[in-house]
Amino acid sequence: MTITDSTRTISTDTDTEPSDWTRLGALGGVVFVVVSVIANFIPGTAPASDASAATITTYFRDHDGAIKVQLFVSGLAIVFLLWWFGTLWRAMTRTSHQRPQLVAVAAVAFPIGIGLAALSGVFTATAAARVDTIGDGTQLLYTLSLVAGSTLGFPMFAWVAAVCVLNSRGDIVPVWTNYVGWVAAIAFLASGLGVVSDANVYAVIGLAAFLVWCVWLVCVGITMWRRSSII
Repeated sequence: MTITDSTRTISTDTDTEPSDWTRLGALGGVVFVVVSVIANFIPGTAPASDASAATITTYFRDHDGAIKVQLFVSGLAIVFLLWWFGTLWRAMTRTSHQRPQLVAVAAVAFPIGIGLAALSGVFTATAAARVDTIGDGTQLLYTLSLVAGSTLGFPMFAWVAAVCVLNSRGDIVPVWTNYVGWVAAIAFLASGLGVVSDANVYAVIGLAAFLVWCVWLVCVGITMWRRSSII
């Protein structure tokens, strides 16, 4: 709010001052990465995407409890990711006058990617919960989970690419973070080929994309926290 009289203008805006929640939100990505990495180790090594129905069924039957715990912990991790994105969004909107279309792309692509990740988890959780009932039918649910995971590569590519282009002049975080971001974005795009093939190589590429993306999240989160006075 601005108060104006005949001699001077007094600004009472406080929106430019980052709150403690904003600073903590910048570290939400770091917490997400730590929790997600831990969650990925809980159920052990998952079967290859082209594994036999018997192998997949045995895996779900032997690890059903651990898989459920993994999915619950992963859900908690998403809470921290959303908190981190809130801080990133604050920084992005400050540069939206330069490339507003990129902010719009990021705003749409991010929830689509998270939604597909959640859908992938839903299929996996269903397979773990009903493995004794559907038997080898778990292969179908497992395949649906992997296809959903491959599909999220497209919106994730769009989201990370939009953030990197928007940050091309270092308006959000240091430009060097873009190098890590582009590697993650391209890997996500390549993992999208998993929607047309069950070759395990695309699942491996998807995992690599996720790990590089995690590195990018940590880099962006820490630099946003250090630069909290200007975001």
